[in-house]
Amino acid sequence: MPKAIFTATDAAGQTHKRTSESRIYTHTVVFLPDFAADMALADKDYKQDGSNFAYYCELAAGTHEHVTHVIPRSGYHASYSDEQVAKFQEAQREQNAKGIADAKAVTEGHTRESYVAARRAKRVAAVNEGNAAGYYAKWQNAGWCGRYDLAQKLAAKTAGAKVEILEAVRS
Repeated sequence: MPKAIFTATDAAGQTHKRTSESRIYTHTVVFLPDFAADMALADKDYKQDGSNFAYYCELAAGTHEHVTHVIPRSGYHASYSDEQVAKFQEAQREQNAKGIADAKAVTEGHTRESYVAARRAKRVAAVNEGNAAGYYAKWQNAGWCGRYDLAQKLAAKTAGAKVEILEAVRS
């Protein structure tokens, strides 16, 4: 069966396309991103950032179980040879050392407060970059649906300044 091409045109005249070999699409959901809402979310101090910093500090210190644990011989199936177990354990030690080094790189030169501020600044910069690139001026596609009721369901959970359901045309 040849590929079918489905198209829909948004309020700004932008055409959204989707191809399919086996599915039929009747509608698509598009949304205009909300710059103010995204900026408000980005420019917020999140508790998770502080928790992540504490986690990375434990990793960097080598005290967290994620970088201290090596499975003992008794944890492997009896069919594994001593050489295989030793190889696996060495790989775990190398992975643990890499985890410690990575965590040190993340926490180096930071206090909890500076880490949280840096994470916030990174989120704000990403929103501003999207704005400069025109992301907030173009309709974005949230997904394609084979029935109108499914498009309504998708539209109800799609965040944006404006959300619209467009009819798909098969060409």
